[in-house]
Amino acid sequence: AVADGAERREQSDKSGRPSRVDFLAAGDGENGGCLLSVGKKLFERRSDNGANEFYENKNCWLNELDFELKSFDQHLFEFPVTFPPTYPFSEDCQAPGAATGYMATRLPGWCDRVLCSHSARRALLCPPDQPTQYAVLGLDDCLGDHKP
Repeated sequence: AVADGAERREQSDKSGRPSRVDFLAAGDGENGGCLLSVGKKLFERRSDNGANEFYENKNCWLNELDFELKSFDQHLFEFPVTFPPTYPFSEDCQAPGAATGYMATRLPGWCDRVLCSHSARRALLCPPDQPTQYAVLGLDDCLGDHKP
C-alpha cells in the first residue's frame, strides 16, 4: 500500500523482474517528488532532514520494524535499544558527515547486538547509581560500515 496518495513507480530489469521501486509524493511531477527509492543494493530516502534522519531520530520509527528478537523473548534478553542504527554507515571517512551518515544501499538497522540469557542479565545489571550502559562505540567517529 502507498500512503496518502503517493504514487508507486516500478522499473524492471531485462527479464521483466522489478529492479527498482520509487515512491513519489502525489502531484510532484516527474522527478522532483521522489520520497523513497528501493532496489537491489539501493535504499534512498529523501526528506527535509536528508540522510541524517535515521541518525538523529535514533530508534523512533525504525524500532517498530525491529521484531526479529520477539520470537526469543522467553530465552534471550537485550537491553533497550536507545541508540541510532549501527549499519550501514558511510565508509568514506573523508566525506563531510561520514561519521554519522549512512550508505544508501539498504535500510539502516542494528547489528553487532548483545543478547544474553536471563541469568546473564542479572549478572550484568549494575547498581542504580551506575546503570548498565548499552550503546554504540565510536558513535561520532568514522569506523567503517558497522559500529559495534
